[in-house]
Amino acid sequence: MIPRSWTPRRTRWALGLLGFALSLLALLAAGALVAGCGRPGSDKKTTSKQNAGYRCPMHPTYTSDHPGDCPICGMKLEPIPASGPRRLLYYRNPMDPSVTSPVALKDPMGMDYIAVYSDDVAAASTVEGRAIVELGANELALTGIQTTTARSGRLGRTVRAVGEVKADETRIRQVQTKISGWVEKLYVSASGQAVRKGQPLLTLYSPELLATQEEFVRALESAARFEASDVPEVRRGGQELVESARRRLVLFDVPQKFLAQLERTKQP
Repeated sequence: MIPRSWTPRRTRWALGLLGFALSLLALLAAGALVAGCGRPGSDKKTTSKQNAGYRCPMHPTYTSDHPGDCPICGMKLEPIPASGPRRLLYYRNPMDPSVTSPVALKDPMGMDYIAVYSDDVAAASTVEGRAIVELGANELALTGIQTTTARSGRLGRTVRAVGEVKADETRIRQVQTKISGWVEKLYVSASGQAVRKGQPLLTLYSPELLATQEEFVRALESAARFEASDVPEVRRGGQELVESARRRLVLFDVPQKFLAQLERTKQP
């Protein structure tokens, strides 16, 4: 209020001073507003309108409505350029992408399901169960991936390794005698030594085999004497003794050539 004791001149001077002060305050407020528009962070609302959200550069399926770090790999989330209204497709489990839900849920660990929009799955892979991942130059450098032009050629590499040589088990034969005795001489005394068919391997002395040969010789002599008998049963009995002794030698794996020689020479 203006005191009544002021003269008109003094009143006009006071009103002019008040108007100047108001004008100065208005100019200062306008300057502060202009300066604030150029500061970092002053365009947060504009940026948020231009971005459709944030997603991980290594896991594009993970998105968020605010900046931060990827809970899977820890990389900083990158803004997603807005390209019109986004269409929500479904929500997926953050730990198991194969588990989805049409509504927002929480997994057993209390983590929120991640929203998946249409632009997140636009670049679908032609291989079932796989997805396309786009990486920039920085991401490629971190992963260590190297690329080159495909061309026809021959691949070759020298590999030095330790090996063990073993015999072919399908070609190994075990020689086992069917009679008791002992070896007097070995003609093949080393593992892996080459042999040929009919080659002698060892000399074996067996009292059992010697006794069987002598039995066969006596059976031959008895059969020869029984041939002079007039009784058919006697002659047949002599032949049965010979066949019985011969069969025992055959069961001992005595070769037929040796049996023929024994029958001819009668010398065990």
